[in-house]
This record gives sequence, C-alpha cells and structure tokens, in this order.
Amino acid sequence: MQSQCLLLCFLALVICQGTETVLDLFPEYKIVQRRIDALENDNKALKVEIAQIKDKQIRPAFFSTLSKSAVLSNSNKVLIFDGVKVNRGGGYNPSTGIFTAKRDGLYHFSCVIYGDNGKDVGYQLNKNDLLYVRGYSNNGPHEASSISVLVELKKGDRVYIKHRHLGQTEAVIGNDHSSFAGYFLQD
Repeated sequence: MQSQCLLLCFLALVICQGTETVLDLFPEYKIVQRRIDALENDNKALKVEIAQIKDKQIRPAFFSTLSKSAVLSNSNKVLIFDGVKVNRGGGYNPSTGIFTAKRDGLYHFSCVIYGDNGKDVGYQLNKNDLLYVRGYSNNGPHEASSISVLVELKKGDRVYIKHRHLGQTEAVIGNDHSSFAGYFLQD
C-alpha cells in the first residue's frame, strides 16, 4: 500500500511539473503515512511482547556429564562438565561449565562428583562468584558424593561447580560418572 501511495505521488509531481507539493495534491497522504507509522510501531511492540512470552514459556533445564577425568591441581578452577545431554533453553555453556539464568525464579541444582584413586575431592557450587554450598567426596577407592540445592536466581545470575581445596591435587572420574544438572521450578 505504501508503494502505491508513493507511485501516485510521483505521478502527480510529474503531471504538475513541480508546481505543487505532493502534500498539497494529496492531503490524505499525511493521514495514511501516520497510519502506516503507527502500524509499524504496533508491529515492533507486538514482536517484543511475543519474545517476552516465549522467554516465559521456556523452562530452562540442563544435564551434563564429565566426559574425561579431571585433575584439579592447586587451583580453584571451574569444573567443566562437557558431555551435554540436555540443554533446554541454552542456559548451560559446556565450554565454560557455567549455567546462566535466562529468567528469574526458583531453580534446583544437583552435582555428583566421583573421586579417583582414594583421594578426597573438595568442591563447591557457586552462585555468581560466591560460595553457595560445599561438597566433599571422601577418600576411598572411587568415592562419590552429591549435592542437591534450591537456588533463587535473577536473570543473568550464574551457577557453577568449582574445586575448593587450594594447594591440593585431586582427581575426578569422568567417563560420564560425574555430573552437573539444574532446572527451573517456578517464578
């Protein structure tokens, strides 16, 4: 419709040889243009509203395992669970080991750490850069431990598992024995 209005305006200009403006010849053109602008603005607003509704429909959930064993030596590094099995909503990043909340709400997280070679493994779940809960796998041949927590998150908050025994070398068994999972419960 807009292109038809423009064509009519052009033809009017050619016929009148520039003695009058398009707006003088077609006063309704301004009204039509305002309506077109209003519709375009409404369309943009609807797209934003649809995106917000879609975001609320996504119930983030992820489950990832440690595909290879990891040696945690004198560090407090993030443990990267790279064997992603589920990543609904795309909140878990398997290259960093960090889950980032895409929406506010109550979440459940769990982690299983399977220690290797009769050594302790100290780990923790962090919310953003702060300790939320500690986990500890006892020494013994292939000891496992788990943590299970509820966490209130705001959009953009980060949750991850990291090694917590600085100055110690500890090993975690991979081969899908150790895992990290989380899912959205409610607003």
